[in-house]
Amino acid sequence: MTHAALRCAWLAAGLALAAATPAAQAQSLKIFGSGSTAYDVSANGTVTYTLGGSNYLWSLVTDSSTAIGGTAVGTAGVAGRLLISADGTRVAGSTLNTTTGKYVSSYYSTSTGTWTQLNGLGGSSGNNALTTWDMSSDGRYIVGNSYTAVGNYLHATISDAVTGATIDVGQPGNVQSRVNAISTNGQVAIGYSSSSRYGSIWRDPESDGSYAQTIVTHPVGGNSASEGRTVSGNGLWAAGASFNTALPYLVNVATGVVTTFPKLPFNDGSPSMKSTASPSAISEDGLTVIGTHSIGGTLDTNYGFIWTASGGVLDIDSHFALNGVDTANAYNFVSPIGMTVQADGSTAYVGIALQRATGAAVGFFVNIPSAVPEPASVALLLGGLGVVGFVTRRRRCRPLVPSPRQA
Repeated sequence: MTHAALRCAWLAAGLALAAATPAAQAQSLKIFGSGSTAYDVSANGTVTYTLGGSNYLWSLVTDSSTAIGGTAVGTAGVAGRLLISADGTRVAGSTLNTTTGKYVSSYYSTSTGTWTQLNGLGGSSGNNALTTWDMSSDGRYIVGNSYTAVGNYLHATISDAVTGATIDVGQPGNVQSRVNAISTNGQVAIGYSSSSRYGSIWRDPESDGSYAQTIVTHPVGGNSASEGRTVSGNGLWAAGASFNTALPYLVNVATGVVTTFPKLPFNDGSPSMKSTASPSAISEDGLTVIGTHSIGGTLDTNYGFIWTASGGVLDIDSHFALNGVDTANAYNFVSPIGMTVQADGSTAYVGIALQRATGAAVGFFVNIPSAVPEPASVALLLGGLGVVGFVTRRRRCRPLVPSPRQA
């Protein structure tokens, strides 16, 4: 039997196992419009997404979308993401400050339907004055970067929606930095410093705004680890990408110990496996990480992955299929961005997928109940079939449909 046939047999066996569990029938998949991006999801199933230059909220309960105004990421050069608090009452994004003509980080109240703008550090470049890259799960802290009033340097920032203050946590002078994620209590943040994007952790254990910054050292080669991407809500775990080794890394924030985990076990034409695996979300216990294995720098050369401490790394297409999602193989889930445990214990994922039939990029929402096969089950299945070394992308079990860019 060929490796491809073995892989397909493995997937069929996994789907049969998933179908045998009652909870597997309760998962759900929602696809948003062509060109959309789903960024975040609350614990009650409310998703933030952009489409056609506008910001939207979609509700799992009502299966309906609501436009919320603001300025969508990618519009007029606006950078960042569109976030939502765990309880679904606050959204963080960007709006135009009509006085300065610059875009600033802002937050939206779902109860009043209004945006409140935050202030940057006094400088700007292009259209951006203060960017939004993450928000604490309680909606209080919003992080990103801003340009300083003196020197117009791009520095990491943490804004407090309660006090309205934005503080500069970057290194002095012309050292570029950004905060990419922050814990719920605002005491731990992660991001990068310098144009080389050294992984950085900022800590404020006293919650008095006096953040101390440390550079993360990668365990392979002893070099500075690259950009920190995500931190758990409790601030105990963080994860990032290494541009030097291309291996994603985990940080135990309390001890400072850094470990790596492997990329997806296939090459797909990437020279010497030098492509980068970038985490985008991490669980509270640090035992699950999702992200993107980027090979060619375009969506159609990306591979979404999920890593668990118990089951190792697996492409997220196969993880979804094993849990009863998209068993018709209609989508390639190339860029998972957000992951949130729902109030009922299920896990919701959001991000970007590609439609196999058209190659169009679409935002997605996937919800998987807790009592379904996890990646550890995948390892058992692979062991039984004798193909542990050949885990691969689910779409290889059938011919690829070229995207318009490949045609």
